[in-house]
Amino acid sequence: MHIKAGQTPMPVSFESANLKPQIQQEYQIQVAGELTYSSSSLSSESAVYEWPMRAEKYQVINFSKPDEPPQYRYGDLTSAEDIEAFLSHLDRLDKDQSHILSNYKPSKAFLNLLDKMGDDTLKQFVDVLSRSFNLDGIFSDNGQRATELIDLMSKMSEDEILNTVNTLTKLADQQESYKNITISASTISGHESRIYSDAADFHELLMQKFNNTDVTRQYVELLANHQYSNDEMTNINAHIQQSTYEQSLGIIDMAKTVKRNDRSAFMRMLNNADKDNANNVFAFVSQQINVDLHTSAYENAEGGVILVSDALPTQSQRREFYSQLLTTYETRGSGWLEQVVEQVKDRPPQIQQQLFASMNNDLDLKPELYNGADAVNLWMKLNLPSILKDFEQQQTELIHKRAQQSGFPEKLGKLTWVKQTDLLFEQTQG
Repeated sequence: MHIKAGQTPMPVSFESANLKPQIQQEYQIQVAGELTYSSSSLSSESAVYEWPMRAEKYQVINFSKPDEPPQYRYGDLTSAEDIEAFLSHLDRLDKDQSHILSNYKPSKAFLNLLDKMGDDTLKQFVDVLSRSFNLDGIFSDNGQRATELIDLMSKMSEDEILNTVNTLTKLADQQESYKNITISASTISGHESRIYSDAADFHELLMQKFNNTDVTRQYVELLANHQYSNDEMTNINAHIQQSTYEQSLGIIDMAKTVKRNDRSAFMRMLNNADKDNANNVFAFVSQQINVDLHTSAYENAEGGVILVSDALPTQSQRREFYSQLLTTYETRGSGWLEQVVEQVKDRPPQIQQQLFASMNNDLDLKPELYNGADAVNLWMKLNLPSILKDFEQQQTELIHKRAQQSGFPEKLGKLTWVKQTDLLFEQTQG
């Protein structure tokens, strides 16, 4: 006989008040992957008793020492009172949600968290677990991630828990709205080939693509870093709840990555960023961890396309870029920054750190040249073409270096950088 975790047993009756129940049969049960034994089949005679706690289902019997006090095991819970308390939280849910929650390993931290949740918050949290940390999902470590989240939230106050659950719900909504645009060889006319830069690795990029595009996982990492005060996290959560998927991804990565002495500037920029602006700075920032956007497309005169995939910038490189971006914001303000984003958001993300460093240097050395209303356009006209030319020359040289590899056109001819979305593409759910 198998008894499922969370299943409520019927009251057990006995006939005698003077006789202790005797174990007649043992049952084997499986709880959160742990093998235990149950002593739930009992009999005696005389008056009627109701078994006081369902935790008796999870009693571990030591057959070699039958006189020892009973021990219990339900996940990581070993106290009968804690087990009963955890089961009582399952009773607050309908059958489907109770089943979902019972699949996650019980622990003291989990029980502590559930004790702080009202019914609506609990139902909302179970929905988050099902959507973002599904144990049958693409990530094999979803159970570990859920446990990490539970441990972090168990230390929060009730108000912080509610705010975090609301944020997780919004992130799950944003994740489901995300669409991953990929270029397929079958949808591009002419010849199509792909190469990787010396620093890029296909398997690493693939794993980064899965991990970086999962905004909820990124958020758990932010919580685990403990970089911000409770008030600051409340503020960050409020902005995430009002943002798009791309904006949230940028907010979270920047919050995790910025230097300690840049955090105040980051919070100021976050508070002033226009979420309805097509040139939102945080949507722009999210390009730095977008694997697809670090693949450039080059077209030759015959219509063939060669894709060049670069490695993503390291955390250290992103930290320096974010510092440059915050310097621009602090010295010129959000309006200037949005004008810059408008000019460069459709350009390769690999050039952005160099571009902002060069811009800040010019603004510092020759501020009088860039005070007019058309200052951003002036700077871009003077500097952007050369930055793009250097980048494209570096990549075309790499292409020609690999030209002898199989699958390349015999004559490459002149190669021209093209925006990926200007090519034919397929949209697939991310």
